[in-house]
Amino acid sequence: MTYFGNCLALCFVSAKRAELVGENGVFAAAKAIGRKVKELESGVLRGAEKWMSKWKELGEEGRLVSVAGSPKLLVYDTDFGWGRPKKSEVVHVEVSGTFSLAECRDD
Repeated sequence: MTYFGNCLALCFVSAKRAELVGENGVFAAAKAIGRKVKELESGVLRGAEKWMSKWKELGEEGRLVSVAGSPKLLVYDTDFGWGRPKKSEVVHVEVSGTFSLAECRDD
């Protein structure tokens, strides 16, 4: 009740390759992610004891694509007295299979 801040958690979403590369692939991905987000209502740390072993297993199988970051960090609203940043980059996320998600400067 008194928690203030960000809670970061691993979230594994599965989808069939055929659905993702089909005509409605983006819709299929969004639907799968939406189902997983809905599950977070029952507790964001549910199953946390298995996260690292699952991460390792999927990574070794070559079936892991991950997303890091958030479009809600408001990086471009930061002003240390020099004005808003013109460009923000993530220096290092992971070795491969990972992409960064962030907001854009103008919207």
